[in-house]
Amino acid sequence: MAEFQANILLAAMALADILLLVCHFPYALNIYPTFYRSAPFREFFYKTHVFFHSMSNIFSASASWLAVAVSFERFSGIRSPMHARLQWGNSRVLLSIILILFEPVESWQLD
Repeated sequence: MAEFQANILLAAMALADILLLVCHFPYALNIYPTFYRSAPFREFFYKTHVFFHSMSNIFSASASWLAVAVSFERFSGIRSPMHARLQWGNSRVLLSIILILFEPVESWQLD
């Protein structure tokens, strides 16, 4: 059962990494002349630059904190193997994922 909680945390970390990749995609396209000479792409890039940059910071921080959560979950399973299921239940894992993913968004303010 402990592997299930670790798999949920790892899946959330993979999702955060994929969303980080999606946020970096316009920056990767911006180096090619076909895109940076295109007026619609420049308009899209300049209008969404701040949003993609802030979201990439959020997803990067979330992936880091999810790696810490996986490490802590594995450590608690090694430290006390008989009580690991009681400490890391499904509700606690989902609550930690929600807090890690949405806490930066809660404090995110646009001026």
